[in-house]
Amino acid sequence: MQQGACPPLIRRVHQRARRDVLDDLLAPDFASHFLSGAPGRTHDELKEIDGRMFAAFPDLRVAVEVMVADGDRIAVRYSIYGTHRGDALGIPATGQAAESTGMDCFRIANGKIAERWAEMDFTGLLVRIGAVQG
Repeated sequence: MQQGACPPLIRRVHQRARRDVLDDLLAPDFASHFLSGAPGRTHDELKEIDGRMFAAFPDLRVAVEVMVADGDRIAVRYSIYGTHRGDALGIPATGQAAESTGMDCFRIANGKIAERWAEMDFTGLLVRIGAVQG
């Protein structure tokens, strides 16, 4: 993998606002894994989840805080910011501004993302939108 080739790819993943962008970024056999042990996600499932996230937080912004590449792997620490304006996980819109953090590790193959290991602070996000007590 060329040095410098992957950071723009990963930045596109974290700055996407349209699900169709994922078609260009993910390998056809893409697989997503979660450190929490939650079931992994396929390409189409990830697009559906992203659609729900952007519907719940239409002004969602993602800031890449740290990115480290080693061979075909890229690790990213990011922060997300948005306003809860739509249903999220069955929780009606609260109008609350929220932020959360997460980490992803990607495996790149043939210029596309083949695998992703992810962890995000969903509990903190739920506290910030007032859905659960912290």
